[in-house]
Parts: sequence; structure tokens; C-alpha cells
Amino acid sequence: MRADDPWPPPASEIDLNDGSWLTIEQAAGYARQTPDNIRASVRRLPIAIKVLGRIWVKKDRLIGGTVTNSPQK
Repeated sequence: MRADDPWPPPASEIDLNDGSWLTIEQAAGYARQTPDNIRASVRRLPIAIKVLGRIWVKKDRLIGGTVTNSPQK
């Protein structure tokens, strides 16, 4: 996924079973952050979608260096 790709991706391109999407809890473990920190990142960055009430984080956007444990300004 490139930075200029549309966000959110078209529904026809989303496959939650392909391993590229993580729940908040999975994303926290993957990024070695707290779930609260991931939720804060989801609020301020285009890294996630909401499907049927559950938030799914795109793995390549998560590890793209955008999620840190630094305080928000």
C-alpha cells in the first residue's frame, strides 16, 4: 500500500481474513504498544476501518512508523 492509495480502501478490496488486518488487541501486541495507545493512533491517523462495530487496523499502515508511544500535542 502506497501513501497515495485511497483511504479507506474500497470495500471490494478488503479481506479481513488475509492477515493484513488486526484487531486493536492484536495490533497492540504486534506493535508492542498498549491497546489505549493503538486506539489513540486510530483516532488521529488513517490506519483503521470499522466493520460491524469492530475496529480493524491495517498492518502495513501500523508498522509504517506512524504508531508511537509519544504523547499527543
